[in-house]
Amino acid sequence: GSGLGLPLSRALVEAQGGGLTLESAPGAGTVATVRLPRERLLPPLPHQPAAPPAAAAAEGTTPA
Repeated sequence: GSGLGLPLSRALVEAQGGGLTLESAPGAGTVATVRLPRERLLPPLPHQPAAPPAAAAAEGTTPA
């Protein structure tokens, strides 16, 4: 890649008042942690039960 992914990610997180940290160990991989202020998070969506397969087919969709 062009090497822009991490700087762009950090800029987006910091624009929301959060932080991005990286922890890396040879042979163990890298862990990226994004922390955002609670007030920037959206509330969870209400639970909607999945449509039965027959109803999904009638609507032109397929179940996941």
